Amino acid sequence: MDDHKPRSSGLLLAAASSFFFSLTSLLAKFVDLPPIVLCWYGFFGLTLLSAPLLLNKRWNLPKKAFRLIALRSFVGTLFLITSFYAVELIPIGDASVLFYTAPVFTAILANICLGEPCTIYGVFVILFIMFGVVLVTQPPILFSDRSVSPDYYKGVFMALGASLTEAISNVALRELKSVHYSVVMFCHGVLSLLFTSALIPFTDWTYKSSPIPFLPLLLSLFSALEQLMMTLALSVEHAGPVALVQATDILFGYLYQIVFFGEEIELISVVGALIIAVV
Repeated sequence: MDDHKPRSSGLLLAAASSFFFSLTSLLAKFVDLPPIVLCWYGFFGLTLLSAPLLLNKRWNLPKKAFRLIALRSFVGTLFLITSFYAVELIPIGDASVLFYTAPVFTAILANICLGEPCTIYGVFVILFIMFGVVLVTQPPILFSDRSVSPDYYKGVFMALGASLTEAISNVALRELKSVHYSVVMFCHGVLSLLFTSALIPFTDWTYKSSPIPFLPLLLSLFSALEQLMMTLALSVEHAGPVALVQATDILFGYLYQIVFFGEEIELISVVGALIIAVV
């Protein structure tokens, strides 16, 4: 870490990243476009934003680094697709809570793939987060008085899938510390753009289905800024504090749920969200 940079700047960047991700999720609820098309816009913005940052940077990537970048691009594409599907199917506040379970998957995968220690405290944190998820989702097998549509649980599955793919992406990113962040971002943007471009022909979509033309472009900008802010945050601050600051996304999610969609929030869901955020 650069000692000349204040550590607080990393936390501010992480908070900014969470804010931009929450805005991206909010726009995904408003823009009447398939998730794959929304992802294409996001990666298009990331490619354009990172391209100027590549000036005077070397491109001699080792094979292992390129494979890791390709892996991160693939799972990063899956992350964005599943997260957009999630906010389409369930309230944005609940989705934000479930997205925050990514540190659990990250800790498990880091222990398996990178040999990082998993302490007793870490195990308790994982158990508490899982308990918080149960309170938020309230499965009928435990909460017999709650009735939800099958789409809700499809959304929960998508949100947890997004958390898992984000965790895989984080583990891959940890192995790419020696590669300049602009190279990683640009390659991620280009490869993911190719992935989504290959999927779009199989999607029933026309541009006219977007009611407000500039919203997809705004989503593209916010998605790119979210990636940039998080990458910069991790370059000046440890991953632990950054992950804690990401809990602000839960606050934004529930705020949007009330203000923009007028949806009520159950007290038990708030308790579950607080448990996940605090631990």
